[in-house]
Amino acid sequence: MKKIAVLILTAVLLLAFTGSSLANSVYLDYLIEGETKTDPGSAKFDSEKISLGGNFRFNDTWSVGGEFATGKIKLNDRSDADITSYKIKGGFAVINDEGIRVDLTAGYYRNEWDYDTKAGIGDLDSIDSYDSYLVGADAEFNLSNNLVINAGIEYGISGKCKLENGGDLDLDSLLTYKIGISYYFTEAIGLSLGYRSTAFELKDSDDKITTSGCIAGVTYRF
Repeated sequence: MKKIAVLILTAVLLLAFTGSSLANSVYLDYLIEGETKTDPGSAKFDSEKISLGGNFRFNDTWSVGGEFATGKIKLNDRSDADITSYKIKGGFAVINDEGIRVDLTAGYYRNEWDYDTKAGIGDLDSIDSYDSYLVGADAEFNLSNNLVINAGIEYGISGKCKLENGGDLDLDSLLTYKIGISYYFTEAIGLSLGYRSTAFELKDSDDKITTSGCIAGVTYRF
């Protein structure tokens, strides 16, 4: 119930923040057959995640966006890791032509882990949270009034990871990306399909941890 309440509250806040323009959008998507894996080692774990976010444009130049996500990684039959993440970013349009817009973005990302019980699998058993500043780019291609392609990529800088034992490590890398296509059945409401991935690596660690999968959801533009 707590997670549902947070999702509803986030939606209300995002809607209250915006004016009326079809350049703005709010989306809700679900990770389908998601997977978290470590490399090297090729360990794989089932993952699920639901994300609520929005992208809002003040004018032809500036934009702001945010996302709240909650989910779970199934580590083994006895242990789950509950995952909660937050992201906020601002953008500056470098291309804004008819049907095409590209924004350079900067923002902040935080991901928190909460374990039911320990699973005994190295780095995946010791993370409390990690966060990072982000730089990246968003792109939107309006193929028609009903068909829209969206893509975004972000790279982490100055990232930190907090361990459950109280230690801190630098993030060696953090990369997130998402691509999707939306079909609008009405002027405002559409269904979307896509793919998303978040990968990070701890400094002085051999493990790269990636959560990825196909996504499906709904989009509302106004």
